[in-house]
Amino acid sequence: MLLALIGGAAGCALALGVTTTALKGLASDAIVPRLDEVAIDLRVLSFATLVSVLTGLLFGLVPALHASRPNMNEALKDAGRTGIGRRRTPTPARRAGRRRGRALGRAAHRRRLARCEACGRCRGVNPGFDPRRIC
Repeated sequence: MLLALIGGAAGCALALGVTTTALKGLASDAIVPRLDEVAIDLRVLSFATLVSVLTGLLFGLVPALHASRPNMNEALKDAGRTGIGRRRTPTPARRAGRRRGRALGRAAHRRRLARCEACGRCRGVNPGFDPRRIC
């Protein structure tokens, strides 16, 4: 939460600094119309601060709530048999990753076999000249 507030404050300070610097640098140029109306809006800063705080709450509380409800009985069983922090059964995401990896490996192997077969068929084709006389 503190990090979100610091980030929001830094963003607001950066916006203020860039705006004032840009206004000072462009004040002498008549290229930008209505330059004197450019200012930092309090509503926009409030919205940015609110988004920063809500983001900090969301991404700070969700992992904290998830970590606060561990299944201690299952964790102790796993730690006693297989080592600390290991799962006995793989998660669905890991199983899907393994299946995906095996499928990609099989596809690559099929492509290699097809290339080898194509090369073998090419060797039997008459090129139309005597290859022994080359070189």
